[in-house]
Amino acid sequence: VRSSAASDVYKRQGINAEYGKMMLKLTRRALTHHKPTYKLNMGEKPLVGVHSTAALGFNSQVDAYENARPSYPKTAADFMVKELGLKPGSKVLEIGAGTGKFTRVIASLGFDLTAVEPASEMRSKFSSLFPSIPIIEGSAEALPFDNETFDAIVIAQAFHWFANAASLKEFHRVTKPGGGLGLIWNLEDGSIDWVAKLRTEYERFERGVPQYRHGKWKDAFIDTPYYTGGASNHFKWSLENVTAERIWERVLSKSYIAVLSPEEQAELRPKIFDILSTSVFKDNQTHTNYPHSTEVFIAKRV
Repeated sequence: VRSSAASDVYKRQGINAEYGKMMLKLTRRALTHHKPTYKLNMGEKPLVGVHSTAALGFNSQVDAYENARPSYPKTAADFMVKELGLKPGSKVLEIGAGTGKFTRVIASLGFDLTAVEPASEMRSKFSSLFPSIPIIEGSAEALPFDNETFDAIVIAQAFHWFANAASLKEFHRVTKPGGGLGLIWNLEDGSIDWVAKLRTEYERFERGVPQYRHGKWKDAFIDTPYYTGGASNHFKWSLENVTAERIWERVLSKSYIAVLSPEEQAELRPKIFDILSTSVFKDNQTHTNYPHSTEVFIAKRV
């Protein structure tokens, strides 16, 4: 692709020209030096700057993600909104929006929302659910926006995939002075015995894949010149009235489970259901509450 022709295309689409040049450079570098560890479908482009497990896992289990992933407690969202100082009309960028699980929680608050999502299948699902909210292809390290565009950036269930200095530098660039960064994660509550057993069974498949629960994402904020740490909070809650099948779908929606072979998934399934049948779904019980914990972390732009 010629740089001048590509620049014209980016201009017509209203995308920052410098972003276009950056993406051309990254794509050429990726095609020259990077050998994907996952198989692309016919006509599918590699997701530049995206972990291969996330790229394949989230594209291959979109329905499981949408059906089984829980929303977020309103108390947690309210805390984030307050700490970020958001109000109706605030320009908010959601990075790694997925199918819009967190978008649902904040979409009715009157913000001027824009979403970014690298996975094409996720973007397609998001667009079908939120046709009035623009969702743009992009990655955390190469955002297609001008400097100081947004009042805040929010990221749900995703920052651990790109917790690095390059991402924070890019967030800083597109955020207005005085703006903030809001991170939120749901996690199954391992303080509950049967939930801990489930997690032990499926988390053995992580195999070094970045995960929120390890806390390594916090290292990105050590000595960063771009953000200062702000408030944080934890919220306990339960996903109510779920079946064993939905809990299994929740397991399937995890990227490192989604990329397993059908044989490995088939081997895991009865182990999950055995824990559920012996610990939760006893005496013909068909539904239960699924305990979770949500963490919100706020950082302020320097």
